[in-house]
Amino acid sequence: MSVGFEMTRTLVYRHRFGLVAMVAYLAGFSGYLLGIGTDRLPTLTAILFLGLFVGGVYLVAVFIHPDSDVASPGSTYPPHYFTLPVKTRDLVLWPVGAGIVCLGAWMLVIGVVMRKAGINYDPIAGALFVIALLTSMQAIFWTPLGIPYSKLVLTLIVIAGIWVISVGHPLFGFAEGERLVLFGAVILVSIVLTWIGVASARAGDIYRQVTRSEDKPTERTRPVRVLPAFRSAKAAQLWYEWRMQGKTLPILSLLLYVAFLIPLFWNDTLSPIYDLAGITRDITTPEIPTYLKTFLPALLFLMPVYGWAIGCGARKSDVRRSDRAFHLFFATRPTSDAELVWTKLRVAALSTLAAWGFLLIALLPLVFMEGGNSKPAFGIVAKAPMYAILAPYLQGWVVVKVLAVLFVAIFFTWRNFIIGFWTELSGSLFLRYAQPAVASILLVSAFTIGIRFQGMTILQSLPIVLGLMVAAKFALASIVAYRQGQSGLLSSSVLLRVGIGYILGVSLMGYAVYILLGQAIQMGDLNTSGSFYLQTFTLLTLLCVPLARVLLAVSALSRNRHR
Repeated sequence: MSVGFEMTRTLVYRHRFGLVAMVAYLAGFSGYLLGIGTDRLPTLTAILFLGLFVGGVYLVAVFIHPDSDVASPGSTYPPHYFTLPVKTRDLVLWPVGAGIVCLGAWMLVIGVVMRKAGINYDPIAGALFVIALLTSMQAIFWTPLGIPYSKLVLTLIVIAGIWVISVGHPLFGFAEGERLVLFGAVILVSIVLTWIGVASARAGDIYRQVTRSEDKPTERTRPVRVLPAFRSAKAAQLWYEWRMQGKTLPILSLLLYVAFLIPLFWNDTLSPIYDLAGITRDITTPEIPTYLKTFLPALLFLMPVYGWAIGCGARKSDVRRSDRAFHLFFATRPTSDAELVWTKLRVAALSTLAAWGFLLIALLPLVFMEGGNSKPAFGIVAKAPMYAILAPYLQGWVVVKVLAVLFVAIFFTWRNFIIGFWTELSGSLFLRYAQPAVASILLVSAFTIGIRFQGMTILQSLPIVLGLMVAAKFALASIVAYRQGQSGLLSSSVLLRVGIGYILGVSLMGYAVYILLGQAIQMGDLNTSGSFYLQTFTLLTLLCVPLARVLLAVSALSRNRHR
């Protein structure tokens, strides 16, 4: 029997429970969708579709080997396979073929069920889409590129390219046959690149590139720069954490900004900002480039999303992928568990501020783009740079609202960055993958329910539900804090600082939310009593500011570090 087949069977057997769960979920979704049809698609349908998305991401992760590290400059193909007496062809084609069959069948079944239920969906195009995504990810992760974080950058670029091909039929005029041919070309090229990449990794190309430059004799030896010693172990840990996770978010913000700029050159229209109309004594309305008005909010929204993705694993890992143990440098530092977690939180804050600072500075030149003033009956009456157009409208309360928006966005970027720390520090793969999946499902569920039910019948119970969740959060945090205090993980002074920090964070977030929504509540624009929304947003603020998960990070680190 082929060795490649046995390797693939081992890979499938390792994830047998997850694969069985995906099959069961697909069967339940198919029966549910065929049973209700498209005449009445309740809120639960959106939640089930999100589960299918999470399942698809899980299947892609299985067949690129889930131990892959996005920050690694080398190949993430399991290196112990390279020494086996088996051809590179078998190392590549068997897992690639198994992934194609598994994901292709997954999407074909989903597509056929959707067509049977009356949804206009092409099963073949859907299957080719996920297969192209899988094979391109295998090519990226299994090829030794020699540049840290290059896998993360290429992943974002390739996903964007495959998405463009997917939506090219309605947006860019691709014929249906051309779209399928493009998918097929991506798949074939990716398989060839995967084969070349695994062969290069097996031959040790990255190692040779490093040693060749070191072994080459030189006539003159440059003086070695001696770096100053760190003042303390905390300073050394801060330097280490920045190299591990601090640079990722600023780099991603750079890529996000560059991608945002590309379509801006084709903007040739202006759109009014009605929220600013009537602020000055004249009756004109300021207008800015349509592209900025449409996509700048999306650019700012993606920053917290990127923070969440990085915090949940899109960065260098503190844990060895094989046995889930900490790297020796991290585990043997002469610092306490609380100090190590505090260093992580501090680096996450510095990374967040650096990313947002770069983004805001990079956006400043855009104020020199052309804007205009318009009147309802006369159209645009004057054109000038945006800074001149918007300057008369920058009154005190406008500046305060802008600062409140920035504070909320920056805070949520940092908050999303740190909420996944405890799962990785625990060393549990289940928690590492389950936490972002459950959080995504709950978020989309809450958003879908809020849109679907416009009346107060469901919303009236929202403060009760949020109050119970806040109570559970404080109960869990109290239990964890008590046990940490009893075991000596946290001193009473540290617990006091944690409490003060939480109160300060809740106060600032609550004040920012009140600035953004207080005027609408007072004017009755939200079609209900102001007290209801004040209660709701207060409870949401208490729930969103992290407390229990920060304390759990200390316990998880202590358990995994000293086991």
